[in-house]
Amino acid sequence: MSVQRGVRYTPEEIILLVNSNRGYGLERMIKKIYFENGTTKSQNQSRYFTDTLDVLMDYKETTGEDMYLWIQDPEMTTMVTRDTWKEITNNAPTPKGAGLSTSRTSKPDRKVGIGTNSRHIPLPPQEFEGGGVVPIWMR
Repeated sequence: MSVQRGVRYTPEEIILLVNSNRGYGLERMIKKIYFENGTTKSQNQSRYFTDTLDVLMDYKETTGEDMYLWIQDPEMTTMVTRDTWKEITNNAPTPKGAGLSTSRTSKPDRKVGIGTNSRHIPLPPQEFEGGGVVPIWMR
C-alpha cells in the first residue's frame, strides 16, 4: 500500500490503530488521531475520513479482512443509564434519541416516567489505544 495524498499516517499505522480500537467508531478515531484538542465538526465527508476509508478498503481487498466492521463493531457498545452516561462522559449531552423523553403522555399510560434513569443509552468504548503510533502533532 502506498501513502495517498494528504494522509499523515502510513496505511500500516492506520491499520494498527483500527486493530487496537475495536468498536471505537471510525469518525471518532479520525477526530482523535488528527485533531490534538478534538473538533466539533463532523468528519464523515472530510479527506481524512475518505483517505482512511480508502486504506481500509485496500486492506480488505488484499487480505480479505474487513477492518471497517472491526472499528464499527456494535458489540463493544454497552447500554448505560443517563446518570452513568453523565458520570463517564463528564456531563456530555446524551445522543439524540436516547435518555429523556420529550413527549408528554398521560400519567396512567406511563410505563417509565419522563426523564427517568431506566432509559438505556448506548455508550461506545471510551478508551483510545494508540497502539504505539506517535500522534502527528508529536512528530
